[in-house]
Amino acid sequence: MIINIIVPGIGLSGGMRVLFQYGEMLKAKGHDIIFYTPLKAYDVQNNKSIILNKMHVVTNTIKRIYGYEIKKKYKKTQFDVKVLPVPVVSDRYIRNADICMASAWPTAFSVARLSPNKGKKVYFIQDYEIWNNEELGRKSYTQPLRHIVISTWIKNKLIEQLGAEDAPIVFDGLDLEVFNNPEKKYEFGNRTIEVLMLYHNLLKKGVKDGLIAYKNLKDRYPNVKLTMFGLTDRPDISDEIVYYKDPSREELKGLYKKADIFLYTSREEGWGLTPLEAMASKCAVVGTNTGCMLDIGSDRENALLCEPGDVRKMTENLCELFENHEMLIKLAENGYKTVQQFSWNNSVNQLERELRNICDEDKD
Repeated sequence: MIINIIVPGIGLSGGMRVLFQYGEMLKAKGHDIIFYTPLKAYDVQNNKSIILNKMHVVTNTIKRIYGYEIKKKYKKTQFDVKVLPVPVVSDRYIRNADICMASAWPTAFSVARLSPNKGKKVYFIQDYEIWNNEELGRKSYTQPLRHIVISTWIKNKLIEQLGAEDAPIVFDGLDLEVFNNPEKKYEFGNRTIEVLMLYHNLLKKGVKDGLIAYKNLKDRYPNVKLTMFGLTDRPDISDEIVYYKDPSREELKGLYKKADIFLYTSREEGWGLTPLEAMASKCAVVGTNTGCMLDIGSDRENALLCEPGDVRKMTENLCELFENHEMLIKLAENGYKTVQQFSWNNSVNQLERELRNICDEDKD
């Protein structure tokens, strides 16, 4: 298949890593894959002021031109994929293909406007993206594109909120060759317990909830240390918290291996790759019952779960693992077993089948 994938940018967020991984593996299976990203930044309209929104587009466009045309960042994705910056996403710059896939919500409108010879129009949905502009975010899911989603939570959200049709689910894969820790040794004694947590500035990620729960834990058990990682510069957090900005995969692998507990704090989540990577590294997961946990989480079996936003219960769950190391080990071992099903080979084969089915729909 000839497949075009439209992306808003190439920063290596979790969602972009997933797309590039699929692109690399589909290419290895013989498919012709090109990622297109526009030099002209999308107007996500996250301000009420039209002037501020236009200024945002201009400044981001300048940054993109500098980054792509001068620094050639599109050649540094860490994946074996082809990325083409184009002035805008339009018929003039996008090749004819079998499939044209939208990713983040602004790209859905771009793909919807393309002519049919650019490929069957697909929307690969990794979250319910309404945080920039709720009206436009919702509208993106009503465009005439075929949906493929990555979790039950997303599928149900689209059906309940927008009356969308049922959609196939393709779970994200895990790089189990990178994220693994089969010989982990559980030696506690009086040593400091290591907690790991993702930082993100979106409120839906529940970072403030996690920081409060950690403070509550620290008040009771001083021998605990929190490490955080994220894509942004160091946020306004306590000096005793260690922070890694945009860690490499090898650095991230090391953080997971060192951690005893991974704190998954999202209030809403399309999937949530980090708790699965943590499970693959034999971290005990304490988290919220959203995203991937609705599909694979089992409270007190492979994770300690609470409802999103329940800081009191999150704190209790953290404290339990300090008091019950046997439970910590049980969760770590069972979580490790749970995620072995999420190999990238399984995921890419399923995505390939769904895309072929869409390609073949109008054939006799």
